[in-house]
Amino acid sequence: MRVTAKQIAKDLGISEATVSLVFNNKPGVSEQMQRRVNSYADELRRKSEMVANYNNSSIKVISLLSKRYLYDKDTVSFYTVIMMEITRFASIAGYNVISVFVHNIEEIRNTIEQSKHDRTCGFILHAADMTDDQIRLFYRQDIPTVVCDYESDNIEMDYIYFNNIQAVNLALKHLFDMGHRDIVYFYNSEQIYNFLTRRETFENTMRRSGQPISMIEMGTKIEEIYTNIVHYIKSAPKLPTAVLSENYAISAATIKAFQDCGYKIGKDISIIGIDELPFHMLMDFDFTYVKVMFKSKGYFTIKRLLEKINDKRKDTARIVIDNTLVVGNSVCRIT
Repeated sequence: MRVTAKQIAKDLGISEATVSLVFNNKPGVSEQMQRRVNSYADELRRKSEMVANYNNSSIKVISLLSKRYLYDKDTVSFYTVIMMEITRFASIAGYNVISVFVHNIEEIRNTIEQSKHDRTCGFILHAADMTDDQIRLFYRQDIPTVVCDYESDNIEMDYIYFNNIQAVNLALKHLFDMGHRDIVYFYNSEQIYNFLTRRETFENTMRRSGQPISMIEMGTKIEEIYTNIVHYIKSAPKLPTAVLSENYAISAATIKAFQDCGYKIGKDISIIGIDELPFHMLMDFDFTYVKVMFKSKGYFTIKRLLEKINDKRKDTARIVIDNTLVVGNSVCRIT
């Protein structure tokens, strides 16, 4: 809805010529009248934007409400980075973005059914915690769908996910290049796609390299992980030369546990991780880690969905987002 001089003149009981003078910053109108016209025009524009937003079609971002979203502010922070990118490009294209959290398969069914009758034009699934059965509900329904953090050869859909194989191999190559062979992999208790793929890759790469495979589950919450790692440090007959941490929570707890036990990171023990560390962690060294490109995932996700909505694309695609190794000094060179 466009705000016009004719409408303002009619509503305020003044001439269109007066409104035109105000809009074009021409003399001949009192300051009081200028303020009155401009204030009313701003009010009409705000109302117009509200109506436009209400009438716009929507994209729904669907996530399974897991414990990670309830207790982990850093998980929410990474999620926010992705959502900001999705929302930015969706808004430019004229779509509202609605976040929907579901608990189970029945709520997923209800969301899909409701979306058939409102102005939903597309789905984005944050599917790291979802199962094949839950994702299959979106297969061959009429609303375009893009699936994030998941892939399946059994369901022909659009998938966008991080290159977890590359992430682990970047970390291992750096450790190998620095002379490390005695490496332990600390992993999270969460059984989600990204983590499962990383574990499988670590095991496969170490086996192909002829190295011993050492993998230890450390828990989920940082406090629990920290306690388990301290116990490991104090009870292990022999510590490895290097630790590969599955995600930022494992890295944060690993660093604190070794430091509290008197070890110097990058000298007494080498630590490399996947994911950036939370910004609030203060350290006296530069952490070496594989940077996961969350912002890129948001961009490619909304870009692909808009192609399916606007261009009515029926083909499916898999977009794999590569990662970047950031080298600090938390890994020392050994001979």
